[in-house]
Amino acid sequence: MSELIVRCSSIGRLMAEPLNADIDPEYLTAELQDIIGRTKRSDSEKALLGEARRKSLSAGGKTHVRELLREAVYGFEPADIETRPILKGRQVEEPVCIPMLARLTGRPLAKNTERRSNGLITGECDVWDAPLRHGRDVKAPYSMATMPIVLADCYDSDYEWQMQGYNILWDALQWSVDYLLVSTPDELVGYEPPSLHYVDHIPEHLRWTTWLVQRDRAVESLIVDKVLAARRYYRKVLNDFDRTHQLPGASEPAAPAVSTPAPAASPAPTVAPGAIPAPAF
Repeated sequence: MSELIVRCSSIGRLMAEPLNADIDPEYLTAELQDIIGRTKRSDSEKALLGEARRKSLSAGGKTHVRELLREAVYGFEPADIETRPILKGRQVEEPVCIPMLARLTGRPLAKNTERRSNGLITGECDVWDAPLRHGRDVKAPYSMATMPIVLADCYDSDYEWQMQGYNILWDALQWSVDYLLVSTPDELVGYEPPSLHYVDHIPEHLRWTTWLVQRDRAVESLIVDKVLAARRYYRKVLNDFDRTHQLPGASEPAAPAVSTPAPAASPAPTVAPGAIPAPAF
């Protein structure tokens, strides 16, 4: 099985700082165990512990790696739940949202169809404005009620990690997350008041909230460390899976060879007890 390559959308699942109990055994030396047991630590000891945590996965990160291995073993990708908000996003992104974003930015934007990988992570972004080295991720809120109107409503740590992944793959300077409120297709309105979904009467600039993620080299270095930690754990879990899922009978010792028995020897003559000669002294 090939090495683990992490999707940009999954990076955030790996990034939480682990507890001491979750530190990779590879780094859990006697010295580090002694440091963990102390209540007061020197700066150098804190740095050593921090480095071990940096190169290890949290319990949640390990759970996600096991999920990724399950996908690889059984050959599937997790399916999106077919909710109305997700279906709307798929339907309106390319024909409605991206042209609207192009008008608002004054840039000749188009849907990206290229998937990139650097051997550690992989991703397929929504929009890549190559001349500006500026990428964009397009979000289509389901209705007025779910539209972020200020940056405080936009922030999402998983999105931030995902955008940093795209920054790496496209060698971008920055990446935007663009929320564009557009009218919902009639068949997806559901039981909500239609007035929440038909928004064309509102000026476009009032229906666009953008959040900028600047490229951060220190963050990129941390992503690399966490992906490498995920690979180590992935290999360990794969070895455990192989060991516990062998073909029945494959690991049983072979039965010993059966040889043809030799003919039985003639029985030795017996002597009656009374006929045994007395020992001589």
